[in-house]
Amino acid sequence: MADPLETLRARLYASKPVETVAPNTLSQTRAPAASAWAPPPPPVIKPPHKKLPPSLWFLIIAGGFFLITGIAAALFLVFGGRSISAEHVTIEVPGQTTIASGDAVPILISVKNENPVAMLNATITVDLPEGTRDANDPNKALDQFSDSLGDIAPDTRAERTVNAILFGSENQILTIPIKVEYRTPGSNAVSVKEQKYFVTVTTSPVSVNVQGMKEVESGGSVTVRVNVRSNATTPLKNIALLGAYPPGFIPASASPAASTGSYFLLGELAPGQEKIITVTGTLSGSEGDDRVFTFTVGTAKDDGSPALGIPYMSNQAAVAIAKPFLGVTVSLNRENGDVVTVPSGQSVQGNVSWRNSLGAPIANGQVFVKFSGNAFDPATVVAANGYYRSSDSTIVFNKESTAGLALLQPNDTGAGTFTFRPKQGVRNPTVNLLVTVVGTRAGTGGGALTSTLTRTLKIGTGLSLSSKILHTSGGIPNTGPIPPTANQETTYTVQLTAQNSLNGVGGAVVTTKLPAYVRYTGVTSAGGTPITYDETDRTVSWNIGELTPDDTKTVSFQVAVLPSIAQKGTSPIVIPTQALTATDRFTQQQVTASANALTTQTPGDTGYSSDKGVVK
Repeated sequence: MADPLETLRARLYASKPVETVAPNTLSQTRAPAASAWAPPPPPVIKPPHKKLPPSLWFLIIAGGFFLITGIAAALFLVFGGRSISAEHVTIEVPGQTTIASGDAVPILISVKNENPVAMLNATITVDLPEGTRDANDPNKALDQFSDSLGDIAPDTRAERTVNAILFGSENQILTIPIKVEYRTPGSNAVSVKEQKYFVTVTTSPVSVNVQGMKEVESGGSVTVRVNVRSNATTPLKNIALLGAYPPGFIPASASPAASTGSYFLLGELAPGQEKIITVTGTLSGSEGDDRVFTFTVGTAKDDGSPALGIPYMSNQAAVAIAKPFLGVTVSLNRENGDVVTVPSGQSVQGNVSWRNSLGAPIANGQVFVKFSGNAFDPATVVAANGYYRSSDSTIVFNKESTAGLALLQPNDTGAGTFTFRPKQGVRNPTVNLLVTVVGTRAGTGGGALTSTLTRTLKIGTGLSLSSKILHTSGGIPNTGPIPPTANQETTYTVQLTAQNSLNGVGGAVVTTKLPAYVRYTGVTSAGGTPITYDETDRTVSWNIGELTPDDTKTVSFQVAVLPSIAQKGTSPIVIPTQALTATDRFTQQQVTASANALTTQTPGDTGYSSDKGVVK
């Protein structure tokens, strides 16, 4: 029989379970043997929790914010379109976008309220183009249409119709601004919605057609015919025509006569009515030149000025300057322009030269220079190699006076000279010269060949400027020693006088610069014409402005002279040369005059003697 202690020891240290003892061995049942002992497992150690950096938290928060903002914006776009705004007010003009100028046009304007609240006390204002007439009363101007629309409920419309007669030039785009003003419930603020309506003018209410000669020899007569016709369905009032003449054209007559210059007031035109204007004159230029006449028709300005308020249509006609059979040039005082200006009182020397431009000889050539104008003095004409026919104020150059005119071969030339002196004392003095050349083709037995040329001589006004210096007289009290003394200041009065003769002038001004030792005191007696002084360049200016014919203006101002020791024994200059400049209103040329420098010598003073002007 086995020992029980040994059996227990074997169970405790056995690697596998040991079979239980037979039931009869022990008095009670034993539990199954436990497995062999093993050391306990090591404890589980959790890793430490890591904290997120602040920058990562910022990105997470920012991303969440933008996500929420995007969702809100999307919700607003989907569900927020019912906010109150002028953007939800629609102005529509479903009418036509092209019109014929002068036609009555119904402009239907529809205003729709797409706001969730009503538009209260809404008003509409429509600004119409200049010259628009009321279609219900064509005699009434319609510059602006204004009306009340009342209250406009949400999702409803209000409509108004403007019945207007619109005018414009062909292909012009008219802009019509439309404005709606309103209030919203609970607010006193005025909201404004603006819209522009554009309409294109397809045809002009008035057509203008210009017809003229295709070509003319320089100096020849030209006639231009202008046809003005109404295309409108209603009478057109206050219609005018404005012409633009080319250089070298001198108008002689017009039918009907122009209101002024090239401006013709035609008045009312009935539907389909035509009016014809004829303009005649002479045209000068160089061979091959194209001279263009332009005429524009429209409405006259309401202020009566010779201009168009609304131009409707323009048209042109070109006239070519043809080569003359006998080329002629005229110069006056060596100037060849169509209009020549000479100073008043000056003699004029004229030169006429000619040349056979044909490929065949010209026989019996004659050149006539005929004078006219209010400044022409027939008693002063001298023709050097021609004959002056005083009965009709014409110089004649022919084969008797100039042998070469008997037969001019191709490219043969010749010349004649003359002189005359314009009259004095006439207003806007002018001398006109009409040069006519005639001849026949040698050996052909044909008719006479004729060519003409015109020149205009304008005489400029005569300006004069005088000045004097005073100390004891002149109206301005002066101080200081006389004779002037070195290093002591003496004041003087400078008196300027400007005179005009023939033509009115504008922009007249007298200037002079003061020496370094002369001071401008600011004391003047300008008599309404201001004197200014520029300290930067020491310039004294007398701003005369307008100076009419035979007008004389005088001004005085004071200066102070401080002589130096180096000027002892001399009479130093107080005022250098003075210059007068102005624009001749008639000739549109600048005219000038000057006065000599003034010294400390004052011959206009009482008791004057030359030694009183010498510095001590």
